[in-house]
Amino acid sequence: DWVDQAASLGERLGMDVVHGATIDRDPPDPAVPDGPRRRYGNALLSAHPVGAWQALRLPGTARREARGLVDARVDVDGTTVRVVVTHLQNRSGRERREQAAHIVDLLASDGDRPAPTVLLGDMNAGPDTPEMRTLTAVLTDAWAAVGDGPGHTFPARRPFARIDHVVVSSGVTPVAAEVVDTRASDHLPVVADLDL
Repeated sequence: DWVDQAASLGERLGMDVVHGATIDRDPPDPAVPDGPRRRYGNALLSAHPVGAWQALRLPGTARREARGLVDARVDVDGTTVRVVVTHLQNRSGRERREQAAHIVDLLASDGDRPAPTVLLGDMNAGPDTPEMRTLTAVLTDAWAAVGDGPGHTFPARRPFARIDHVVVSSGVTPVAAEVVDTRASDHLPVVADLDL
């Protein structure tokens, strides 16, 4: 019924929601031009208040699906935490490497006193790939730090790959990580407990 899924989940869960569309199409019914747009992208749902945020495009070629990220500041009990949510290219390792390097540059733009940062999403890359090594050169992989077992998340029915990640900056300590067995998506979710 053309429901804004992120907004609906946020309302049902009592969470702040931000959504950055990477695909934005006209309403489904041409007879209702001011109807709901069809948007696809990255969303952040937070139990803590979301302050400033922006949706940014990631580098990539026009012939592949556009990729982006949501870069938000979240107030966690008086501490500002930078939360970045993304979904990297699935069909090109070269584009994923460019996207990972772009994210590292973006995080470095926070200056000399960066906020504690959590980067999470479907990276479409295993932990030992060049793109993940680019990210983990400056961030800590929560699963590698505290997870138990292989941490496979894809595909949900018979997972064999760990391509969904939670990585954190200094100032954020992973305490626990688990993969939850559910069929809510084609990926299994990673849940990480983090200490500020």
